[in-house]
Amino acid sequence: MAPPAAAVSYDGTYTGTLSVTGAAGSVNSRDCATDPRFSVRVTGNQFSLPLPHPVLANTPSLRGSATPVYNASIAPDGTIKGFSNDTNTTMDGRVAGTRMTGQVYGLLCYYAFTADRN
Repeated sequence: MAPPAAAVSYDGTYTGTLSVTGAAGSVNSRDCATDPRFSVRVTGNQFSLPLPHPVLANTPSLRGSATPVYNASIAPDGTIKGFSNDTNTTMDGRVAGTRMTGQVYGLLCYYAFTADRN
């Protein structure tokens, strides 16, 4: 009998960039601006990404959802699936080798990210 295959681990720190790719309805994409530096620590093939929206935080009705946190997991095939309980929105992506890429489909703002494992 063959020994079981080793579990795939994507653990480590990934650092890269995050950019605005679009905005919903009447939202100006400049209002979606956030720090373009992207860094997450993957542990147990899971990570959390807080995504601050400094401009939207100044709008009283949006202040409570101005920094949604996306909780994500990475499947053995490298597929990333994430969800924010704060805004009921999703993120997805992929890890291939040491590179992570993906998209965030926020409530009002949309982003793309690329990061490399250090």
